[in-house]
Amino acid sequence: NDGSSLARSRDFTPVSASIGGLYRWPGAHVVSLNAQYVERAPDAGELFSGGVHEATGTFEIGNANLELERAATIEAGLRKATGALRYDATAYYTEFDGFIFKGLTGRECGETISSCGVAGQDDLDEVLFDQRDATFYGVEISAQYDVAPIWNGFWGIEGQYDFVNAEFDGGVYVPRIPPHRLGGGLYYRDANWLA
Repeated sequence: NDGSSLARSRDFTPVSASIGGLYRWPGAHVVSLNAQYVERAPDAGELFSGGVHEATGTFEIGNANLELERAATIEAGLRKATGALRYDATAYYTEFDGFIFKGLTGRECGETISSCGVAGQDDLDEVLFDQRDATFYGVEISAQYDVAPIWNGFWGIEGQYDFVNAEFDGGVYVPRIPPHRLGGGLYYRDANWLA
């Protein structure tokens, strides 16, 4: 920040509500269905930032006019938490009214807000906070499999995958959201430890 600032405060009163249910199937499987409505107030950085964000190499500029972010979600899941093979799979659909995001402007900045857009200032990409209506849908899957006994427990393999399609109204993708993630590893578990 270059020292110029305007004193301003914002007050928000977000609300949320949810309802859900579980049904146990044979074989220790559980089916779930949930619906929720959530409001989120913009945080201080989203509202009032005006400086360098070292971790991302950007110059972030807040938007003091941001309103509540509202989201309505429906989610269905299937999981099994016992036995040698355990898993958790969830599919969801969310409609956002005023999703808050960081958007690149195409301009560059130096170390102060007054340097943004000035020729020769090319250290940092300028990012502005804004909000637009958006739709997210996707799946999240994780699983663990106990391969063999060892010591007082089991060693095994685990994996996870998630996918999200995140688009603003009008079909433009929401920035900075990776559509696919994949991971995995090995573990040891017993009655007292999971590593």
